[in-house]
Amino acid sequence: MFNLFKMDLYRMRKAKSFYITLLIGLCLALAAAPVEKLMLKLVSSMGNTIASQQTENDKQFESFEEFKSYAAEQNVVLSAEEENCLSVFYMDGLNDSEAFSGLIGSGVELPEFGSIKLRQSDVDKIKAIHEKGGTLQTDESFLNDITGRQQDAADANTLDTHKSEEKLSDVIKSPFPSLTGLLGPLLILLSVCSFLYADIADGYVKNIAGQMPRKSFTVLSKFCAVAVHNLVFMALTVLARLAGTLIAYRLVIDGGVTEAIGAFLLKYLLLQGVCAILMLVIVALRSKTLGIVLSVMISFSVLALLYAGLETLLEKLLKVDNVEISGYMPDTLLKESAPDTVKAICSALVTMGICVPLGMWLFDKNDIKDVK
Repeated sequence: MFNLFKMDLYRMRKAKSFYITLLIGLCLALAAAPVEKLMLKLVSSMGNTIASQQTENDKQFESFEEFKSYAAEQNVVLSAEEENCLSVFYMDGLNDSEAFSGLIGSGVELPEFGSIKLRQSDVDKIKAIHEKGGTLQTDESFLNDITGRQQDAADANTLDTHKSEEKLSDVIKSPFPSLTGLLGPLLILLSVCSFLYADIADGYVKNIAGQMPRKSFTVLSKFCAVAVHNLVFMALTVLARLAGTLIAYRLVIDGGVTEAIGAFLLKYLLLQGVCAILMLVIVALRSKTLGIVLSVMISFSVLALLYAGLETLLEKLLKVDNVEISGYMPDTLLKESAPDTVKAICSALVTMGICVPLGMWLFDKNDIKDVK
């Protein structure tokens, strides 16, 4: 059995598909952080350009006195209550919720950032409210619009600044982020497909299986080789992502590295569960095509539709509500950023405990001469 395992590792190392998919995966992981930073800069630049154009067409007032003077020029008379209300926007560190809600009203959401600058267009809005016989205290939509506008500006600034650094724990626990989120797992599964079917395609499995006490030992050996394949693929992907992060950001070694390693191993275990399903399809049914189709469906979450259909069917048959299947499947949990540990471990172990023995049993039942 051990010699068979070593032989499978050797054949895996000699497979061109392994190196091709690994190279593509490493390139994507390496480029993920720099591309992400470039995209954030582009979005921030576009946002600043739009904000600049809006400022040119709609002047902002640096002080409340400027705003009040302009309002007087436009024949907009502010009551004492309205002046108190609007002056709050120019307070530094606008975070006194009691004072803010007391002047404006509890229906206005309190922002958690600094002062807000009023604009010329705000005078026109106040004028329209007065013409309808209303006041700022009775028309909270105006105040919500101002705070929402400032929150959008704060969010745009956050996009440009919050990614100046990256935590080491985030790199470790997320082998397939952003750019490689879909393609990373797909590349691994396609490589596994090619490896599992290789012996069937060239007829090599006939020679090997006939020399074993049980020909299904070849299935178990391949699954063990796939475990090594996945660990190598994921580890190198993390290293490539780490290199890309060093290029784009400042790497921070935080205290969550140990926990992140645990999350990495959890995703590795879930990937093994997914590969157990894949192995059952390819080795037991001897169909690489179905394996490739299944890999694509898993990577792009198409199986979620199948799970939803099964859940609906079971609910009708069993006459119960809230039947959940997708939340316990390894492919679904693999895509979650922080899956429940107990649920993930049970899902992976149960899937492997069913698919591997079932694949071995089916392989034993089939005539070795039927392998092409």
